[in-house]
Amino acid sequence: AFIRNGQLDDALSTFYEMLQTSTRPNLRTWSLLISGLSRNGMHPEVMNLCCKMQEVEPAPSPTIFSAALLAVKSAASVQYGKAMHACIVKKGLLLSKSVVQSLLNMYGSFNDRGTVESLLRFLAAAQ
Repeated sequence: AFIRNGQLDDALSTFYEMLQTSTRPNLRTWSLLISGLSRNGMHPEVMNLCCKMQEVEPAPSPTIFSAALLAVKSAASVQYGKAMHACIVKKGLLLSKSVVQSLLNMYGSFNDRGTVESLLRFLAAAQ
């Protein structure tokens, strides 16, 4: 409800309180917060949350990575984008269509034609 009402600071505060207690956020909570922050231009916070998510359970989902990659693209953070890409590979999510599309969009916005072509070759070989 916080994000829907534009209360992003309250949403983050409540979320971080959850992390400090025995009430652990589930995938839906992570996804809603990351997507909402990304849509509202809070890209550095999205990147911080993605790093934090690597430290806790549950494992990130393709939806969460897609939202995070949108934030990386919007923030024009090539270095963080490459780190996210490596994490996606480690988590075995590279075959997710939404994740690959987000990677293609991100690398395209960085004008990284070589990586875009590599991803397209990988997709063709995987099918």
